[in-house]
Amino acid sequence: MRRWRSSAPLTALLLGGACSLATAPPMDEVLTSESRDERCARLVDEWRAAPDDPQRALAASRALFEAVDVTVQQALVDTTRDATFADPRDVVAAEAPMPATIRDRVLALTETGTQAAQAAIDGFAALPTPPPEAVDAQVHLALHLIFVAWANGPMRAMMSGLPKRIEAAMALALAGDRTFDHGAPLRLRGRWLAQAPWPIGDVEQALTLLQEAVHTAPLPIHHLFLGDLLLKREEPDAAAAEWRAVLTDAPDATTAAVCPFHREMAQRRLDAMTTDDPRH
Repeated sequence: MRRWRSSAPLTALLLGGACSLATAPPMDEVLTSESRDERCARLVDEWRAAPDDPQRALAASRALFEAVDVTVQQALVDTTRDATFADPRDVVAAEAPMPATIRDRVLALTETGTQAAQAAIDGFAALPTPPPEAVDAQVHLALHLIFVAWANGPMRAMMSGLPKRIEAAMALALAGDRTFDHGAPLRLRGRWLAQAPWPIGDVEQALTLLQEAVHTAPLPIHHLFLGDLLLKREEPDAAAAEWRAVLTDAPDATTAAVCPFHREMAQRRLDAMTTDDPRH
């Protein structure tokens, strides 16, 4: 992984914010007639008609994230579908960049999704007793912000101050209920720390969190993320065991829509391990 070797003042600058993010196009410009997009438009309209209703805001944020997630996972699978790889590291590397063809769609949907998640957070906080969904709102705020960061690239995202907002949302979600929605806060922070560049990334902490996520719920997405991290730690056999579990374990309702893509990603990693590449 590339590391920026900065001085302390520069690190503070990067984390504190000194750059604007890429401008997102209006959401209406990227929505299609596909049923998932139509559902997004309907739920966003319902939220905007009752902006003080946190449940409506959360429903809109959830729908927008699912639309973004399906778009991104499909694009990542398409990127590698017709290629031949000699090592699973090459598969993971090929999936890393945000495909330019979907960047505008991701930025547009996540901008609205971030607004909806924040509205839900504010609305739940105003209640005498915040419901369990308050954790979900923090999770979705972090999820949308992570996609914003990815679409902007690591340096621009860091210089905008996005990591501080992401870290704050993830911390609140973990503190609220780390096992919420079958360990969603655990996998969210674990994946973030596994992939984020220095000085944010922390492989050892990521390992602890992702192992806890798998223990909490052996979902395909948890196995995929843990397998990728084990590969980074030069543990290919352990990684392969996790990827094989992606192919057999059942998803939950939250991750079912993207599970077929995760299975394809896992299979592609396993296929790359059958070559005679000396790095295995």
